[in-house]
Amino acid sequence: MPISPRPEALLRRTFIDFQATSEFLKRPVIFHRAEGLYLWDIDGKRYFDAIGGVFVATLGHRHPRIMEAMRRQMDTMTFSPPLHGRGRRHARLYRKVGSVAPPGMTYVKPFSGGSEAIEAAMKFVRQYFKQTGHPGKYKFISRYQSYHGGTFGGMSASGTGSRKSKFEPQMGGFLKVLPPSAYRDRFPSWEEANRLPRNRSRIHHQ
Repeated sequence: MPISPRPEALLRRTFIDFQATSEFLKRPVIFHRAEGLYLWDIDGKRYFDAIGGVFVATLGHRHPRIMEAMRRQMDTMTFSPPLHGRGRRHARLYRKVGSVAPPGMTYVKPFSGGSEAIEAAMKFVRQYFKQTGHPGKYKFISRYQSYHGGTFGGMSASGTGSRKSKFEPQMGGFLKVLPPSAYRDRFPSWEEANRLPRNRSRIHHQ
């Protein structure tokens, strides 16, 4: 998509996740609007949003009921500062989530996205073991090929090398194991794919 000098100059003042801005500008995509399952760029080309806006618009863009709920909330309160209290809507959400959560997992803390939630989960775990007298339990085990976020802790837990290698060295305390996979590995069955530790010599990549 060719772009005029002014939009290009503005884009050069920002950062694109996991790629250099200069590379992005070779084939830039600038979205203009969205509706339902589709997005349109500034040239009118339509795209199917197969990942729901990176998993945060899974009900589609501009869903009427969601838009109406957002308008009502904005009319009531634009933002509830989390350092000083909680909003009334938050309390209702906590009650609903707690009513369907498994026993013993009824505490709720809201976050703005997955990366932030991963960071907080890791902090909670380390805090728990320090406060219960096990400060040496601070390591995390995750899988190669996994993705846990774009923040530094999330990248360190992730196994996606090409996305994280340019930011090395990563944080310490993260161990990786091979994931069971029947997608590219030539195992006769899914059960065999799950026996990776004993069958590591049989792994073949296409």
